[in-house]
Amino acid sequence: MHFDDHKITESGNSRLSRSMPLVSFGDSPVGLGNRIDYPLNVCSIGRRERFNAYQCLKKGEIGPAGHYRDQFEARFAELVDAQHVLAVSNGTTALHLALLLMNVGPGDEVIVPSMTYVATANAIRHTGATPVFADVSLQTWCLDPEDVAARITPRTRGIVPVHLFGTLADSALLEELAHTHGLWVVYDAAHAALSTLKGIGSGALGALSSYSFQLNKTITCGEGGALAINDTALFKRAQRLRSHGMDYQTRFLLHEVGYNYRLSNLHCAILCGTLDCVEEIRKRRADIAEAYDKELAGTAGLVFQPVIHDQKREVWLYSLLCDPSSGVPSRDTIMRDLARLGVETRPFFPAIHRLSFHRLPPKKGRPLADLPVSDFLAHHGFCLPTHMSMTPDDARQIARFLKQLLAGRDCGLKRDVANGAA
Repeated sequence: MHFDDHKITESGNSRLSRSMPLVSFGDSPVGLGNRIDYPLNVCSIGRRERFNAYQCLKKGEIGPAGHYRDQFEARFAELVDAQHVLAVSNGTTALHLALLLMNVGPGDEVIVPSMTYVATANAIRHTGATPVFADVSLQTWCLDPEDVAARITPRTRGIVPVHLFGTLADSALLEELAHTHGLWVVYDAAHAALSTLKGIGSGALGALSSYSFQLNKTITCGEGGALAINDTALFKRAQRLRSHGMDYQTRFLLHEVGYNYRLSNLHCAILCGTLDCVEEIRKRRADIAEAYDKELAGTAGLVFQPVIHDQKREVWLYSLLCDPSSGVPSRDTIMRDLARLGVETRPFFPAIHRLSFHRLPPKKGRPLADLPVSDFLAHHGFCLPTHMSMTPDDARQIARFLKQLLAGRDCGLKRDVANGAA
């Protein structure tokens, strides 16, 4: 059987340029024309991944256990420097599993950054506990230990830092703070599978770290996750909870109410193929980031993702802020104009503390938290295309478009008459 390399976009198309007529900025859909020449993310499925998947299909080994699952768990543990890794169905279930291992439940409070994807807070809600939102630091874009300290109450049980866009949260200060107050720390490392601190992987920073292999992640199998565990007793219990509370060695010997959080051998086969190329992935994405950095260096009106000493950050999506004090067009205007030039972008996550379904009722909770940095990032942050199907030259062209727009030049913008774009 011959396996040719091919690329798959988030929408499932096999072409790099794809149609996407509308994108929403707030409540206003914006016409993008007929093509996206520079898609935000393209999932690369290569020869090794397809060969492994074919072997699983050929042998019928597509269930929730098998050689590839065992191989992936061992190899991913080595990659992130964790004692154990458990492959699970997605990143949210990995985080939920971690919280269950910490015995989180109703009446408990867990401190979490507001600047993260909503799944981080949702996992806390799934346990019946209450997420308490803390601000992030402008120096890291990750959880601010000082703001965390101010939000600890007698009901606080733990802290969930997020390694946002590959930058590792300040684990030393957060672990020290947790130790002082008798709290635990669980890390959301969905963006940080390849991030390191002083050469050590993100899975070594604490007892538990959750990962995602969803379609837009650097390491992906379409949908999946993992939990890195540095405690053997917790690992054994996690194995049971992953599979309906069943004993790992003996079928149908049940110990507690568990969950169906297993990841198939087929998904793990794809992940094993990706791990074969992990150093190439790391280098290619770093080259794209370097091309953006060099072309955009010194551009007025941009704030770059912080560079943290002793860290090597996973390049997930190249992330920037528009500085509103500099007189440049707004973030949303820049994104609209890039879209008309065929460049797909995305805004940062909305600040979770402002989502109505995560606000505490006024009589039972607190006033809306004052989290100015989270609000600032949510209003002014955006991400540029970053993936293995693009080249540094692509990044340089996108950066040139961006510089011209920031300078007030229209770059010969495409007009979408059908959608009424101005």
